[in-house]
Amino acid sequence: MGTVSKLKVGRPKLFSSAAEVEKKIDKYIETKEKEEKPLTVAGMARCLGMCSETLNQYSKDPVFTDVIKKAKTRIEQQWEERLANSACTGAIFWLKNHANYRDKTEIGNTDKEGNDVKTDDLDVARRLAYILQKGLKQ
Repeated sequence: MGTVSKLKVGRPKLFSSAAEVEKKIDKYIETKEKEEKPLTVAGMARCLGMCSETLNQYSKDPVFTDVIKKAKTRIEQQWEERLANSACTGAIFWLKNHANYRDKTEIGNTDKEGNDVKTDDLDVARRLAYILQKGLKQ
């Protein structure tokens, strides 16, 4: 049997260094800020000559991880800043879908007067058992 050599599969990398990527990203950010246009991950990918999925693959490469995370954080910052504007619906949408922001839901218990009632798991279990027991007797 012969030896099996590892072959690299896929297209060759577009960039060999993080500095190259950072230079292009900086130019993209500078251009968009002059145009007063929003920064986007897709726009950043386009300026690098790739699609968003390829950009995600690059972000997993230790050579490029820091530079891409830094750029994505800059994009996220811009969208956060847009929340201060009156038309913030688009910013909220972007942050929820691209930066893992979520709506927060709080559930609490109150008595008839509206006072907070604290319940522990044992209390909840007792109440549930009582309700089930009453339901079975009917």
